[in-house]
Amino acid sequence: MSTGPEQEARLAALEQEVRAAREAEAHRRIRRHRAVALLALLAVIAVVVLVVAALTGAGSSGEGGAAPSTTASTSTSAAPTTTEPDIRPAVAPPTGTTPDPASLLVLVDRQRRLPPGWAPPDLVDTKLPFAFTGPSPKRMLRAEAAAAVDRLSFAAAADGVAMMGVSGFRSEQSQQEVYESYVGNEGEAAANTFSAKAGHSEHQTGLAIDLMGIDGTCPAEPCFGETPQAAWLVDHADEFGFIIRYPEGKEEVTTYQAEPWHLRYVGVPAAKAMVAGGMTLEEYLRAA
Repeated sequence: MSTGPEQEARLAALEQEVRAAREAEAHRRIRRHRAVALLALLAVIAVVVLVVAALTGAGSSGEGGAAPSTTASTSTSAAPTTTEPDIRPAVAPPTGTTPDPASLLVLVDRQRRLPPGWAPPDLVDTKLPFAFTGPSPKRMLRAEAAAAVDRLSFAAAADGVAMMGVSGFRSEQSQQEVYESYVGNEGEAAANTFSAKAGHSEHQTGLAIDLMGIDGTCPAEPCFGETPQAAWLVDHADEFGFIIRYPEGKEEVTTYQAEPWHLRYVGVPAAKAMVAGGMTLEEYLRAA
């Protein structure tokens, strides 16, 4: 068969196309291999991060900080069930300005306040999603409480009741603005049933946080008490060192309306003792 110039040109073009196709396929295989390798690397990094976070969380717990264990819940981050020492104080804390604002058991109420302008020195951001975007002090808690609420949030999500934050730390100035806003809208008498005056707010301790469901239902409203998230907190908050600070039925003791969304970190031993005894913080500290 003769091979004229045109046929030779066509054959050369065909060979070039074949080479180009083979090179393209080779490049695709390389990209696929690189993608698989990258995914494997990311998976390894994720595992390492989770392990480090778990070890850091377990090691950072101070007075009764939550540590990994297994419980009746599907949660795997709660503290182990052990016989805890009795840390309940023998006498009630004095009224007026508290002498120990950094204590995990600090009592801040209508008769007891924090030192003017006081703020915790160890505030850090939690890893919780919040109901707002952008940076804010409200994302912060004291380091031990922040680590504990992160573990609580992870366990709640694993149990199908994911939550997000509404408000964590508030400065004295911020609390003053919140209180004055409530007074302006509701009147002072009504505001005093659910809002603290500046210096008397638990949020200023860096140990309190308001939570709600991840879907945004009932933020800091009584209807939150009817949600699965509220029921989960009643059953499991103490495993992570938290109590429902203002429980229903204890309004005369706390002098505030029930707030099923308001958690207060006190450490695992104290939280378990309060829940077992059906006590508020006032009752546990012999102040009621």
